[in-house]
Amino acid sequence: MNPKCRRRRSVRAMSPVIGEVLMIALTLSVGFATWAWIGGSASHSEANLNGTVVRNLNQLNENYAIVYANFSRSADHSVTLWFYNYGNNEVNVKQIFVDNGTLTNPPITVLSSTIVLDCGYCLNISARGTVRITLNVSSFIFLSGVSYQFKAVGMYGSTTTYEETR
Repeated sequence: MNPKCRRRRSVRAMSPVIGEVLMIALTLSVGFATWAWIGGSASHSEANLNGTVVRNLNQLNENYAIVYANFSRSADHSVTLWFYNYGNNEVNVKQIFVDNGTLTNPPITVLSSTIVLDCGYCLNISARGTVRITLNVSSFIFLSGVSYQFKAVGMYGSTTTYEETR
C-alpha cells in the first residue's frame, strides 16, 4: 500500500476521536463557566435580599412618635418636643425638620451631646420611654397663630410628623 494513503487513513481515523474529545472538553468548559456565573449571581442576589430584609425589619422596629410640642414664651426661636417610644426596642432619632408651610429649616442633626454608634449625635429613646428635647431654631421666629410641622427621621429611615400651632 502506498505510504501516503496509509497516513491519510490514520489521520482520518484520528480525526473523529479528536473531534469528540474537543467537543466534550468544550461542553465541560462552557458548563463550568455557566455554573460559576450562576453561582456568583445567586450569592450576589442573596446578599442584596438579606440587606433589604434587615433594613426593612430595622425600620419596622422603630416605633416612636412626637406626642407634644411646647413653644417657649420667653424665646421666639425655641421649642420643646416630647417623643414617646411605643416599641420594645430603643430608637435613635437622627434628624428633625421644622416647617411652617413656606420655609423648611435645614435638618437638625446634633440632637445629643453623646455619639450613638452608627448614628452620630442622635436622640436616644429607650424602649417604652419618653424623652424631651429643646430645639433652638435660629432661622425661625415662632409666631402666634402659625402652624408648624415637626418631622423626625429615625436611624433606619422611619419618619413621624407632628403639627402644632403656636
